Amino acid sequence: MRKYLRFYRLQGIDFLKLLVTLEAYFKFVLLIVPNRRKVVKKLIKLILVAAFGITSLVTAPVQAANDSATVNVTVALTSKCVIGAVGALAFTYTSFGAAATATGGAFNMKCTNTMPYKIGFDTAATPVATLAVTDTATNLAYTLGLSAVTGTGSGIDQAYSVTGTMASGQAGTCLTASCTNGAGVASTLYVVY
Repeated sequence: MRKYLRFYRLQGIDFLKLLVTLEAYFKFVLLIVPNRRKVVKKLIKLILVAAFGITSLVTAPVQAANDSATVNVTVALTSKCVIGAVGALAFTYTSFGAAATATGGAFNMKCTNTMPYKIGFDTAATPVATLAVTDTATNLAYTLGLSAVTGTGSGIDQAYSVTGTMASGQAGTCLTASCTNGAGVASTLYVVY
């Protein structure tokens, strides 16, 4: 009992003084009041209710006030496609020979997820799937194409290649036994999305 009284004294409530005061009041009531039993029962009930009330106030947990608000978030995404470096195409051809196919031309492309796109040559507004080119140094005609001309973005690199074919029977132009156009002919690859 003393342990609890010490605790409540720390809380600012001196229950020992309260009990001594109540004891004195009971003695007074027992001496003066003629119908003591009824009054004592009522006083005991009142004291118990008060004691439990004070105890619950002292031991009740303190709750912090709270509130909430809704945060509206908008996200604006600008879709994009990126073409990686395209490997150089190389033809090996013999005058008046059979048709030749170029080697090389591999590239990767990455587009925003689910974004449909079209790949092609010549112009950005309306890219074409094939492009006819004549190499001015060797005077050989060839056609550029693509492994695919449409696709849908996946958010990761997708592999493609530029293809090249050269028709058979071309004479070409060369002043020596063998000629190579080291500068090559640059063609532009576009992606429209």
